[in-house]
Amino acid sequence: MRFGAHLSIGRGWSALARTARAEGMESVQAFSRSPRGGKAKAIEPADAAAMQRELEEGGIRPLIIHVPYFVNLATANPQAREYTVETLALDVVRASELGSPYVVTHLGSAPGDRGEALNRAASAIALVLDASARTSPVSRPVILLLENSGGGGGDVGSRLEELAYVLTSLGRGGAGRLGLCLDTCHAFVAGYDLAAEGGPERFVDEVDRLIGLDRVKAFHLNDSQGRLGSSFDRHAAIGQGYLGTGVFAALNATPDFAETPGILETPEEGRLADLAALKALRG
Repeated sequence: MRFGAHLSIGRGWSALARTARAEGMESVQAFSRSPRGGKAKAIEPADAAAMQRELEEGGIRPLIIHVPYFVNLATANPQAREYTVETLALDVVRASELGSPYVVTHLGSAPGDRGEALNRAASAIALVLDASARTSPVSRPVILLLENSGGGGGDVGSRLEELAYVLTSLGRGGAGRLGLCLDTCHAFVAGYDLAAEGGPERFVDEVDRLIGLDRVKAFHLNDSQGRLGSSFDRHAAIGQGYLGTGVFAALNATPDFAETPGILETPEEGRLADLAALKALRG
């Protein structure tokens, strides 16, 4: 795997790249805009170009864009749905401007029938792909990565079957523009026992059976403060939660994931220690 972490763009894109390089990252993730909402700040071409040079010189790839958490593809609220589609489509375009191949999003949450919520999410994704293509037809191809959720509070997408349903419901039109980002903490609190002996291997086999490992483009490597099946989505430092280090060693040893980015989303103060812990698993 190519280990990295989620960084802030508070001081600009080139500053983000310098931080990633100084901390020995091999991949990196960031929001392209404020996660709290509001109008997205324009991307300065010179800053983006400087970032791309810095990342290339440091051998850091890829840059992954994560959408703001208020995005809710499954919502039944028309206004929220419109804002979600607009926000996500713009992030796909912004990712292209930044040279990022991936945009990560959750499916969102909604009360009531989960099947209806999944259908709303799938139709919203179709709108996003269409809108982003029309807005920036000459942009670099960007793949939208669906992230598994922890399953709490009406979240959809916590089960692999749900993610598979959304991916397949879009048919051939979405085949080349959709993939997966798998979060270890979310999978565990959603009921996949990654901490058990053989647990990571069984999980990978299930992903392969239902979706295909070729659709897995990124991981979020987070230990878990929550217990198995608790839906308690709180990340812990590597090796200091209920997952332990075994799952990260097993995923890192999986040949299909040799070049897959593995992104930390743990607290900033422990980031260097977490990166060192992941790299130590390589032996």
